[in-house]
Order: sequence, then structure tokens, then C-alpha cells
Amino acid sequence: MKNKILKYLWIFEFIAAAFVIVMGILCAVKSEALYLIIGFIFVILGGLRLIPLIKTTDDKLLKVFYAIEIVADVAVGGLILYFGFNKPDSTFMNKSIGYFVGGILYLRGFVYFFATSVKHEKYDIIQFFLHIILITLGAVIIGRGGFKLSQLAWFLFAIAMVCALFICYSGYRGYRNYRNQYYSETKSKKIKAKKGDAKEMPTSDEINDQKEINTDIIVPTNDNDENHTELNA
Repeated sequence: MKNKILKYLWIFEFIAAAFVIVMGILCAVKSEALYLIIGFIFVILGGLRLIPLIKTTDDKLLKVFYAIEIVADVAVGGLILYFGFNKPDSTFMNKSIGYFVGGILYLRGFVYFFATSVKHEKYDIIQFFLHIILITLGAVIIGRGGFKLSQLAWFLFAIAMVCALFICYSGYRGYRNYRNQYYSETKSKKIKAKKGDAKEMPTSDEINDQKEINTDIIVPTNDNDENHTELNA
């Protein structure tokens, strides 16, 4: 059942890409929706990472840091969602959202470099430069005292377009694999069918072999019948 669902995963990826593109356009056009989008991003990134991250971390101190980060993600995301649903024009949120977003980005970079440099967790070059960008961006946002919603809108629009490209590429690869598998299965069935038909009809070599066998057969004569005929004559 799981393999069958994964076989058609490309359908959901194409639909998800369309949703991401629409959300990006919505961010650029209607800034009020930013609260909801940012809130859900923080809640999802925090909540879905909790169990796998804690289970696969042996160091107790690092578990505490991860737990603090995840609690902060969910708390900030929930607060932003609350104001997005109830008080989208709140002065407090307009002034504070930059500090919230910048603080979460900085915290993510700080925890990552603490894990890799102090606790010597494994890392790759892409994650390394990505978290340099995150911690730098978080520090710049906090230092500037936040940002305007229009700036955040276009920033999220750019992120949405990049995410949509990755999702589309993943969906394209899934669809290509699906079609290649379908094509190979169809060709193999045709080849098996041709082999089956060839076995039903004897080949020319088999016919010649059968003729040689028939010509080598010697039909024995009945000597007793010949002797009996001579005596009667």
C-alpha cells in the first residue's frame, strides 16, 4: 500500500507546488496574510521536528537546546497566528513581528553552530552556509529593529518561488519514473507474449530434425508370414 501511494506522490507534489505559488503571490498582494503564513511555518517547523530530533540526539545538553528552540518556534508561531486571526492590524504585532522572526532565525543558527562546533555533530557544506545566512539575517533584522511588512512579503514571495521550483522538480522526477516504469512493464509484457507465440509454432530447424528422424525409422518385415506363404505354394 505504501509503495502504491509513493508511486503517485508526484500528483501531490504538483498540487503542492501550485499552492506554494499561490501563497507567494498572496504574500506579495495581501500583506495581512503574512501573519498566518509565518505562524504556520514556525508551528510546522517546530512541531514536526520535535520527536525525530529528540529521539536521535544522545547528548542531554543538546536535547535541552533543541527543546528550547522547538518550544520557541511553536510559541512564536502560535502568537503570530493568534494576532493573524483576531487582530491583524495590531500595533504590537506590527512593531514586534520583526523581532520575533529575527530572533527565531538567530536562534536556529546559534543552536546549529553549538551542535556542530561544541558537540561535534555531523554537518554538510550546504547546511553550514545556510545557517550562516540565517544567523546573519536574524542579527541584521534584530539590529534594524524589525522590518516592514512589504519587505517581508517580497522576501516570502522569493522563498515561495524557490520552494515551488524544488517541488516541481521533485514532482517531475517522480512522474518521469512513473512513466518509465509503465513503459518498461509494457515492453516486457510484449516480449513475453512474443516468446510465448514463438514456442507454439515449430521452427524450420525443428521441422527438418523431425524429417530426419522419420527417414531413419526402419519398418521390420514379418519373416514368418513370408515362410508360411512359400510352404502353401
